[in-house]
Amino acid sequence: MSGAMIPDPKIQEAGQKFATDMSNESCVATTSKKVATKRPGDDPKEGAGSPAALILPLALSTLILTLCFFFVGGDAAVELFGLSVLTATVLGKFAVLHGLSGSGLFDSPFRVALLIIYLDLMIGTIAVFNIRVLYRIPKFGKKIEGLQKSGVDILKRNPWMRKATFAGVVAFVMFPLSGTGAIGGSLFGRLLGMSRVRTLLGIGLGSVLGSFGMAGLAAAFGTQMEALQSSGALGYGGVAVVAAALFWLYRRSKKIGNGAVSGDHDQAE
Repeated sequence: MSGAMIPDPKIQEAGQKFATDMSNESCVATTSKKVATKRPGDDPKEGAGSPAALILPLALSTLILTLCFFFVGGDAAVELFGLSVLTATVLGKFAVLHGLSGSGLFDSPFRVALLIIYLDLMIGTIAVFNIRVLYRIPKFGKKIEGLQKSGVDILKRNPWMRKATFAGVVAFVMFPLSGTGAIGGSLFGRLLGMSRVRTLLGIGLGSVLGSFGMAGLAAAFGTQMEALQSSGALGYGGVAVVAAALFWLYRRSKKIGNGAVSGDHDQAE
């Protein structure tokens, strides 16, 4: 007589079903955890930047400059190139005053405004899609990445701040600061967790409002605008307003972040 016991088929079936259920629950939990911890901008492909976002704006600008040279003239091409460089590095939206001369390719402040908007969008595209290249900088890169992740968490817990952050990007680009505000707007938006598309929209809106606003002022008060540019009063005023907005957002986000950490700690206890 054999001492081996024949297992009950029903017991075997129940055991297999239990093992299958446990395996499925484990997979679901793992997947949920991955989804919950994924943040905007965490895509590893974004870490290397976007070559297309770097090459296309430069290629398009080169094409426009070349067409201008052949179809409008060498003087117009030189004016376009020179004004573009000065606008992006020094003049910013004060470049609209160049249109008061009434001569050359940009014989109107509103024509200059169109150039400023184009430059803001091109520079913004390069900066927004390649900002994570900064993460590779030793020490500094880790701080930048930490700031962005904190911004993502804060915006996730406080959706109302998305509007404030978007308004901050618009204001940063809109005010007549020295040089283009697109780079600062890109950093501001991305480090606070805004998506690339939303950041670009903020840059575009701020550029349109600021450029045409300055063009309108230049057309109406050309002499007074030139005096303000010389004194720097308007530029300093813009810096002060933007700095105040940034400081408010920083204090507000820090307060909310500390409250969230405290709440998480209480739940853990």
